[in-house]
Amino acid sequence: MAAKIDPTQVTLLRQFVQIVSAKPEMLHLPELSFFKDWLKSLGATMPEPEPEPKPESKPEPKPESTKEEGMDSSSPKGATKEPEKPAPVSESSSELEESPESDLELDSTDLVPEDVIENQPMGDPEKEVSEEEIERAGELRSEAMAKSSDGDIEGAVATFTEAIQLNPSSALLYAKRASLYVKLSRPNAAIKDTTEAIKLNPDSAQGYKWRGRAHSLLGHWADAAHDLQTALKLDYDDDANDWLKLIKSKSDRIREHTQKQERKSREREVYMKKKRVKRARKQYESDKKADEERFKSMPHGSGGMGGMGGKPGGMPSGMQDIFNDPELMELMRDEEVMKAFQESASNPANLAKYANNPRVMKAMQKMQEKMGGLGGMGGMGGMEEGTMPMGAGPMGGFGGMDDDGPD
Repeated sequence: MAAKIDPTQVTLLRQFVQIVSAKPEMLHLPELSFFKDWLKSLGATMPEPEPEPKPESKPEPKPESTKEEGMDSSSPKGATKEPEKPAPVSESSSELEESPESDLELDSTDLVPEDVIENQPMGDPEKEVSEEEIERAGELRSEAMAKSSDGDIEGAVATFTEAIQLNPSSALLYAKRASLYVKLSRPNAAIKDTTEAIKLNPDSAQGYKWRGRAHSLLGHWADAAHDLQTALKLDYDDDANDWLKLIKSKSDRIREHTQKQERKSREREVYMKKKRVKRARKQYESDKKADEERFKSMPHGSGGMGGMGGKPGGMPSGMQDIFNDPELMELMRDEEVMKAFQESASNPANLAKYANNPRVMKAMQKMQEKMGGLGGMGGMGGMEEGTMPMGAGPMGGFGGMDDDGPD
């Protein structure tokens, strides 16, 4: 029959195995050579030791320049060259387009592997607790503390669990059990208990203290600092203060890193917005130029658009207003509208086919408004404002106008 092993020794052994599993390179430490030899005797394969970092070579100091070296042959005798001023450092556009800064790397020597919470017994928060149950829970609490002092941590956890079942409204019982979970390297279990304790009593200093300690074991530096600071405000504790000192620099670095990420994110957002606006403006100018070229190349019947009003090769003043009207330019990109303009330019009677096309009629109407002052779009036979006679061409054949001007 195998000999029984002290539960405390089993717990310590479990913690040691967890640490070695997380950092197997520890097996190459001289003080663990006995353990490595034993593993090899069982046929285990050892990980390769990490190569020792090479010492950084310091650059050799440059000799001080002599006065002759600073002399310029083209300068007057005795004159020296002005030292070049370094260019101002600024973040390039490529840096702004890159993804946000990578995660901050911090020392993780004292961290423990995350524990998986399985069947962690919690009390019924809706239970009505009797005076007898409160008294019995207090007795169990004393028993649990005694077991903890004797090194029976697992037994103490079980006794605290009994007390919690009897009095689930006690924040202190949850905080005390959480402290034992921390000693067992079960930080997630401790966080669950302390969160329940803080829920029951928002002023639970013990709850914040042990939750902060559990967060620090998992590398949650910002959360750990927040909880430990809160615990110290509620009730000063030497242990909480010492733990806070250990992680304060790390939490400060995380805060600074987060602020830097947020700043770079805002700068990148502003930069990308400006870039989109610039691209859109460039596209608009390109489309506008293409529309102008296409409009000029259209057949416009008698006299042409370029010769309207006796101005060969010229452009009436209203035409520039057309090109500056985004809505009209959008209509002019419609193939049906362009087709109507081309057909009616060669034969004004063709416009009748598009009388029921609202986009064509709207384009004609806006053209008439823009060309106002040119005799109703270049002499469209006394056309009234807002109408488009079917017998008149929209651009060519304007009321007897020919290449030489109006009759």
